[in-house]
Amino acid sequence: MPDVRRSEGRAVRPPSRKAEVLAEIQRYQAAHGISPTGVELAESLGLCCAMIARYLDQLEKDGAVSALYASGKRSPRSLVVVASGDSRGVTVVEISTRDP
Repeated sequence: MPDVRRSEGRAVRPPSRKAEVLAEIQRYQAAHGISPTGVELAESLGLCCAMIARYLDQLEKDGAVSALYASGKRSPRSLVVVASGDSRGVTVVEISTRDP
């Protein structure tokens, strides 16, 4: 049976983990002025780093966040929350650190 809570007589589902990750990114950015690392997200939400990576991949696929990549890996502190899940106008740039 799904976890359902009651609020003012209505059934209310708790936020999904993906929504919790997004909210934590926004909270951290507001408090610190920079994006959290995957390790910081994992510690604050009580999840392993692999699960955080999975949620970040899903959030990127959904267009809720954007990040910079270097050598095929997500750069720490490069997360950008896209306003209202609208990914139009957001460009993800891959940065190669190798010399040509």
